[in-house]
Amino acid sequence: MRRWRPEVAALFALLLVPLVAEDTWHLKVSARQALACGESVRVIAAHGETRIFLRVAILTPGRYRARAFAARPAGDAFTAARAEPGVLVAINGGYFARERRPLGRLIVEGAELSPLIEQAPLSGMAWSDGDGLRLAPATADVAATHAVQAGPFLIDPGGMFGIRRGEGPVDRRSALAVTRDGSVLAAVTTTPATLFTFASVLQALPAALDLPPLDAALNLDGGPSTALAIDDEEPVEPRGFVVSAWGFGAR
Repeated sequence: MRRWRPEVAALFALLLVPLVAEDTWHLKVSARQALACGESVRVIAAHGETRIFLRVAILTPGRYRARAFAARPAGDAFTAARAEPGVLVAINGGYFARERRPLGRLIVEGAELSPLIEQAPLSGMAWSDGDGLRLAPATADVAATHAVQAGPFLIDPGGMFGIRRGEGPVDRRSALAVTRDGSVLAAVTTTPATLFTFASVLQALPAALDLPPLDAALNLDGGPSTALAIDDEEPVEPRGFVVSAWGFGAR
């Protein structure tokens, strides 16, 4: 029988260890308010001495419509989404190049404004056919009228934890997540976090909100672009440019 060298066996053992979140996060819902398209929630996540503050919009299946927005010459995409009549929730979208050109696929009203690129970390996309929002691998063949490529997946499609390392840059974060019943979570942190911490908190979030587990969660262009507006609440304003955004309104 063939015997593997110890270092090779150790590598295989490492690869077979399942990806898991950080040790238990304790989540407390500090505010919850009904919306015509779902709910608005504020959450405090605690792990030891660490506190992460989140703003979350829950979009309920059958009660919302989703569409993407692109930056305009007179302003960015988040501003455009917020100004659109009927939009109750807006969140920043994908990445952009130095000249403020979208990076990756961007489809708005059926028109492809930027093509797919197969480049890390842009492994996924949020897309819609004008009704609900879904998450899929960036290369998926979908009948999208609206789509924004972003990444990486914080929770891989199917529900597995998607981030392999705990270290990394600390910044404000934003994401779109979909639960197993099709509810959509538009979530941002108002305190800095690593991607690993953000993914860990998102994985624990549905249980705190009495929702089914996540099927997938896609990281958006956070940092200075992090932005979330929910109805007439005080928004989380971006500190930089937003090249694309998602807007959600009631059906």
